[in-house]
Amino acid sequence: MAVVRKPKTGYLVVAKAAILVLVVSVVGCDSGGSGGGVTPPANGVCATRSGLYRESFTQESGNCGPVPDSVFNADDPNLGAGVMGMAPTGNACMGTVDITLTTMGDTLHEVGTVMWNADSSRGSAHVGDTITDATTGVQLCSGIYTITFTRFQ
Repeated sequence: MAVVRKPKTGYLVVAKAAILVLVVSVVGCDSGGSGGGVTPPANGVCATRSGLYRESFTQESGNCGPVPDSVFNADDPNLGAGVMGMAPTGNACMGTVDITLTTMGDTLHEVGTVMWNADSSRGSAHVGDTITDATTGVQLCSGIYTITFTRFQ
């Protein structure tokens, strides 16, 4: 019988910070759609994100647990270091994400969608996360999160 362990304390917070900073900085452009109180402009072109943002997480389902709010700098040159996967680049109104980060012996795989308003002051994401043990491949937890991004004025 295999022993299933929970992700290391703080793992989801560390991994989410690295991945979501990447999501916020490079999600690609598309037009239409809305979600999380954010409506992308009809022309599909949004401002480049810069400055400080607060990310607020709401767990919709799953067993990975809550993620506390965090703050990140969209101008940080090390944004997304260590993250592997697809997050299309462009003018950043709307896009899909399929990214992976291995840290602290566990692997976080995140898939979902992200969208921004025209001036990139607000964004929202709906993502599914799966955390596995990087050595054994055993799934440790999974969850669905809604994330809101708000630039500090």
